[in-house]
Amino acid sequence: MKMKKKALLVGIFLFTILLFNFSISFASASTADNSFVISGLNEKITLDGGDDDNIDDNFEDFNKRKIEVDLFENEATIQSIKVGTKTKDLIRTDIGYGESGVEIQIRYKSELEADFEITFGIVFRDLIEFIDTDFNGIFDPEVDEKIQNYTLNDFAPISYEKTVIQGNNFLHHLRIQTVSKNFTLDLYFAEEFTIVENSLITPTQAKIDIEILNFNYLNDSSKIALYTSLDSETSFQRHNVTEDEEIGYAEKEQNIATIQNDFTGFYSWNEIGIINEISQNIVVSEILQDDIHENGKKLYLCYSRGEKIYHASKIGIEGLLMTEEFPLFGLVLLLVAIGAISSIAAYSVHYQKKSKSRGKVEKRTPIEHRVLKSQRSEPIILFDSKLALQILEEEDAIRNLYDKGDINITAISNDFNETIDNLGFKGNEKSEFIKEMLSLRPFERELILRDMLIKSQ
Repeated sequence: MKMKKKALLVGIFLFTILLFNFSISFASASTADNSFVISGLNEKITLDGGDDDNIDDNFEDFNKRKIEVDLFENEATIQSIKVGTKTKDLIRTDIGYGESGVEIQIRYKSELEADFEITFGIVFRDLIEFIDTDFNGIFDPEVDEKIQNYTLNDFAPISYEKTVIQGNNFLHHLRIQTVSKNFTLDLYFAEEFTIVENSLITPTQAKIDIEILNFNYLNDSSKIALYTSLDSETSFQRHNVTEDEEIGYAEKEQNIATIQNDFTGFYSWNEIGIINEISQNIVVSEILQDDIHENGKKLYLCYSRGEKIYHASKIGIEGLLMTEEFPLFGLVLLLVAIGAISSIAAYSVHYQKKSKSRGKVEKRTPIEHRVLKSQRSEPIILFDSKLALQILEEEDAIRNLYDKGDINITAISNDFNETIDNLGFKGNEKSEFIKEMLSLRPFERELILRDMLIKSQ
């Protein structure tokens, strides 16, 4: 009995170790958060990635995308398709520039044959020179004094270059710049994780670097704001912590986000910019009603006065980075392991309950008893000698007895019978009492009988 119980415990223990190791392996293949943390934007750090982006190679391979860039007059289309999984999705970015500024529209669909499930965009329209009357660093049309409105509408042809990140994976760089070169947007699309200007770019987003150079200020104490329109079928919400910050891919970011069909589109910006080669805080307004579109929204990216202003931002879709698909065989193995553990645990509970129940019975009716004679009734047969002899005569008798588990052997003295007779039991009372007494140890029987005799006198 004890050996079987030990075997069960050992089996459960081994199965638990197997399942634990299996779970650890699964978890290591399924972690897409703090396993690949960048500890600082201004540090070049490598851990287990083969390149310098600090991203696990397996995770990186699984999220690689193939990018195609098509250029037209005053337009560009960038299509990004995932290549690491059987199911392909599509992120499409359309860029247009002209009299209304620079418009960037993002669309996404989770299957190539499906309709787009989220569409949103931003438009960089004007540079506004203003005097910060209330000294809060933010342009407020109702409070601050507007000095001039510089419309972004005169652009040089777009430039495009493609560079190798590693292997057959590329970084795509598009530059949109006004003819005066006062305003420049550098857009980067990466087929795999890569670092550009100390910022990590994931394959599901685009990096947008804003540069304002040699702006013609009309006032000696003014600042400048970039008027940005927001376009979405649903509302935008502003967040002080971005998804990249939560994962560990970025620091000191804020964003605005819009949700459609359970997909989240975002435009984020770094809270720190470089103005005249000095790091300074960048202040961004709350989401406001747009001046141009009745139901549109806008915000102002506000910068301190400077001859050279550089500010990093990003646009993309959240929640698309995926861990390696769990193979069907692995899933089946996991379910089998869980089922085995459950079965063993259930059997163990059942076995223990059954053992306890059988233990109680064995205490009441030990396997071997003696033949007790009574002066008032026929002998009470509590032991079948023929059955015992048959067991002992069998082949491997000792082993068979051992396999039967614990065996209780009870020996009694002749005084026991005499004492029982003196107690004056009636009918079946004597038989039941003897059975109960035989389940006790000798000194316990002696104490009970002595106490009963004293009380009966």
